[in-house]
Amino acid sequence: NGSASSDVDGDPLTYAWSLTTRPAGSAAAISNPTVVMPSFVADVAGQYIAQLIVNDGTVNSKPDTVVINTGNSPPVANAGPDQTVPINSLVTLDGSGSTDVDGNPLTFAWSFLSRPGGSAATLSSLTAVKPTFTADKLGDFVVQLIVNDGTVNSTPVTVTITTSNTAPTANAGPDQTVNVGALVTLNGSASSDPEGSPLTYSWSLTKRPVGSTAALSNPTAVSPTFTADRSGTYVAQLIVNDGSLSSAPDTVTVDTNNVPPVANAGPDQIVPISSVVVLDGSASSDADGQPLTYAWSFTSKPSGSSATLSNATTVSPTFTADQPGAYVVQLIVNDGTANSTPDTVTITTQNRAPTANAGPDATVKVGETAQLDGTGSSDPDGDPLTYAWSIKTAPNGSTATLSNSTSSKPSLTPDIAGDYTIQLIVKDGTLNSPPDTVTITATSAAGGSLINGFLHTGSIDLAGQIDTWTFTANLGDRIGVHIGEIIDHNDFRPWIRLLAPNGALLADSSGLAAAVIDGIAAPAAGTYKVLVGSFDSGFDGTGTYRLTMTHTPGPITVAVGDQGGPLTNGATHTGEILRGDLDVWTFTATAGDRIGIH
Repeated sequence: NGSASSDVDGDPLTYAWSLTTRPAGSAAAISNPTVVMPSFVADVAGQYIAQLIVNDGTVNSKPDTVVINTGNSPPVANAGPDQTVPINSLVTLDGSGSTDVDGNPLTFAWSFLSRPGGSAATLSSLTAVKPTFTADKLGDFVVQLIVNDGTVNSTPVTVTITTSNTAPTANAGPDQTVNVGALVTLNGSASSDPEGSPLTYSWSLTKRPVGSTAALSNPTAVSPTFTADRSGTYVAQLIVNDGSLSSAPDTVTVDTNNVPPVANAGPDQIVPISSVVVLDGSASSDADGQPLTYAWSFTSKPSGSSATLSNATTVSPTFTADQPGAYVVQLIVNDGTANSTPDTVTITTQNRAPTANAGPDATVKVGETAQLDGTGSSDPDGDPLTYAWSIKTAPNGSTATLSNSTSSKPSLTPDIAGDYTIQLIVKDGTLNSPPDTVTITATSAAGGSLINGFLHTGSIDLAGQIDTWTFTANLGDRIGVHIGEIIDHNDFRPWIRLLAPNGALLADSSGLAAAVIDGIAAPAAGTYKVLVGSFDSGFDGTGTYRLTMTHTPGPITVAVGDQGGPLTNGATHTGEILRGDLDVWTFTATAGDRIGIH
């Protein structure tokens, strides 16, 4: 403002302004240097000196100056633009748009003015230019920024961050190629929701091969399954929902391919030499159900073998295992498109050990011949057998021997009561069998025929021994049998049993010493048996006994159909008397009659 300039003569003045001093970097310029009140912009902090010279039309005045110093201007905060973000996203605030006209460096002070209910959001830094926080709840987050230039704070400004629900993304998993008949597992686990909300799943088969009945096991599961039952292409679609919004559909394509068949040459076999071997490839399979062709071949044979396959293209060819050793046969099957991986079967010829069979155990009397029988022995390869019999155990003092220890049926005559253990081993020319044994039990030779009224003696030498005595009797005879010990032998208690000709038990003694069976009526004519044994099973079950049998005729009874009847005086009558018969004849007489019967 140069309006205070003057001229003593009162002459009109002209003005000449200039900026003689400016701060470094300033581009300030006077708007009109010849007016009374020009202006300029103090564009840089510092000192500006403006000079004024006036002229009265003749003479210039001396220069006059004015000094303009800039003061501190408050900075301007800028918290950045408002934002809309998904829930749980990381929000970056930006205060870099804040300014200070004086060019002073700024410091930043951020703070939340408001947050959605339940939010635990915190600023990563309250003083950074660009702090961050996680928008953990739906709603508005209002953040305030104040900047300071070292002297004065700016006016506060705010920025509003709004969260919104974003639709989830479906991911039906990668495309697959499977074999026909395979169980296909879909996988939607890579589906996601930007807010982290739990998802529900909705699968559907939008495409299937013609004739397919494939169905999803559970269309709402994360990973449902289905069976690719037909060759072709299957398309499965997945849509996920976060509880509010559904995703765009995503699809996965499942293609089937030709599955190579699987060869199965059957189980390994062990066979006799020279036997006919039947191979079996019937367990080979093709997952696509294609018909198979067969290709058999030998990959190895024993040295010297001339074995050949009867028909190498059938399911079950044969060959003769003509040499000892291993035959390895390979099978490859083809489904019309692809060959299987080869499968092999090993046929091994070997001699198998025979099995000895020494026959059943037997019981004989001392002095009787026991016939052994090893003919039940066998060889799985059908080889002829040789026999080796031996006595492994015998009663003390026995000198019994086998009649022929190398025959299939030797015999043994026990010379002492007791058990004889006989072992048999058979051999097929190469291998011996495991031993087999048979036990021959020899019992005392006591027993025989009983004579009516005679005393007989016998002995029980082995526990369980039973002596058999016999006699004959007629119908109705009264039978008695008496037994007792010859020498008191501890608790030796012989018993007796009486058997009828038909084997029926007629009587059984009490088992006490000196047992008696008496008054038994013979039910029929024939041979009766008396069995003698002991109740005890140990040492006390043996001893010597004496036995007496008696039988006497019984009373005569009238048989049914007897003859007889009234007698006529002077007449002759005839009749027949049978054993045990009684005929009854009757007649009448008066007192004093003389009676005669002839």
